[in-house]
Amino acid sequence: ETATTRHDRSKLQHAGCGAFLLRPPRRRDLYDAICRLTGRPPLALESSMDPRDDLLAAPISPRILVVEDNEVNLRVAETWLRKARCIVETARNGHEALQRMEETVFDLVLMDCMMPQMDGFEATRRIRSREGNARRTPVIALSAATMQEERERCFGAGMDGFIGKPISFEELGAILERYRPGAERPVLEPPAKKKARQSDSGTIRKSIVNLDFIKAQTVGDAEFVRHVVGTFRRESEKRISSIRSATEAHDLGCVRKEAHALRGNALQVGALQLAKAGRDLELAAKRELKKEELSHLTAALERAWIDVLEVLSQSFSELESTKKEEA
Repeated sequence: ETATTRHDRSKLQHAGCGAFLLRPPRRRDLYDAICRLTGRPPLALESSMDPRDDLLAAPISPRILVVEDNEVNLRVAETWLRKARCIVETARNGHEALQRMEETVFDLVLMDCMMPQMDGFEATRRIRSREGNARRTPVIALSAATMQEERERCFGAGMDGFIGKPISFEELGAILERYRPGAERPVLEPPAKKKARQSDSGTIRKSIVNLDFIKAQTVGDAEFVRHVVGTFRRESEKRISSIRSATEAHDLGCVRKEAHALRGNALQVGALQLAKAGRDLELAAKRELKKEELSHLTAALERAWIDVLEVLSQSFSELESTKKEEA
């Protein structure tokens, strides 16, 4: 029999089952269970066999849980993984992640560090406590903070790896290959870069929003580009509104949280100036600056945000016009 939750295992044990296998079953686990039940001594593993064991029915699509409260980052990661033939489930905070993992066994968890209700650090600590020595699900941190202290904090919580935001094809592909033994390398190659001569206005726009970066992030999928940009507009507008209100109320915790989230949104669409403005405001709230100083930084953040929206609007209007002419 197989069991995916503690409740299942308890029921099967009371029913007289002598062994339990987690889904998806691993070749070595199945073999060991058969040997235990039949009383036969197990043979030595072949030297070429990966100690983590290949999946039985190879190639099996790995089941991955993405835990992320940022809508833009969540959709980008989810779409990439589906293109790589992964089975993807999502959660918006640590509580939801723990619930999903009670219901399903995952081959890999991509865990955002900063989330409401329960952050990624606490969620990972609870995952390790629940699993004990029976199983270790790989947990990979997702974080816009790439300082060494952040990495050490992630590993200290029990995480197995670290991906900085914005998420890149190369890093995600390497993580998938490392934690999906026996499977083919996922097709996560960015589209070929085209060399193009830029006008002065094009250079200025690129300093505000790197459209080539957006296209690379979305694997050159025009519909996905529209989805990511539309999500960014909606999410960033909510963040800006919250930051404005929190600054007025001098709610430092809210300012810090919303500025951090907006920074993550900006990085995922290549808006580096906006990301920097978000980082400046986040650090100012962390240092507990006065309301007047926060107001100046909030105003600078809003100006950078408006610049981004204008470039996106203009660029995609030009894109639609070009498509109509080609048609």
